Amino acid sequence: MKQVLIILAIFMAASLNISKSKAEPLVLGWEDLIPKWFDGKKIKIPKRSEVLGMPVAEDFQVSKEELESFMGDVEFMKDLQPQDARLVGKLNGKRVRIPGYVTPVGFDGENITHFLLVPYLGACIHVPPPPANQIVYVKNAKGLKLEQVWEPIWITGILETKSVSTVLADVGYTIAEGVVEPYAAYPDNVKQAH
Repeated sequence: MKQVLIILAIFMAASLNISKSKAEPLVLGWEDLIPKWFDGKKIKIPKRSEVLGMPVAEDFQVSKEELESFMGDVEFMKDLQPQDARLVGKLNGKRVRIPGYVTPVGFDGENITHFLLVPYLGACIHVPPPPANQIVYVKNAKGLKLEQVWEPIWITGILETKSVSTVLADVGYTIAEGVVEPYAAYPDNVKQAH
């Protein structure tokens, strides 16, 4: 009898975990990614970390000199990124949904596979990047076409407080294999973070 109860308890615990993972995601706004005054986890990007999204001249059908000139402009903008951003540690590992705009950093033909999710159109390209806690690095995204780069999207996935350095900006948060959907107003009955 005791063994049956133990097996039943394990089964119930597993069922709860499965239903939790399929629960509605926590809907975030960009302000939810900023901790209250100096709370939170400090962003640490190792000095020798790999810089993600480094372009190759052949991929863009430009000369090596044109690429070097472009990269000089990109580096100048990245140097203007505000420093000392902090992360909201309690969001680590949470299934979230957040709207934003796409700044591509990785391609597979016409598909965008790696990108920065940013709060406003054009962030990290023509203007200095926002603080690292206002950028989410999305890797291994599926189904996002290059022509969608100007449209707002929703991204749903497991948020990690994992800092990375990309060619365009240092980033505080990461979502791996997130689900991309076109932006539409979210229902009022969904639990939001704030």
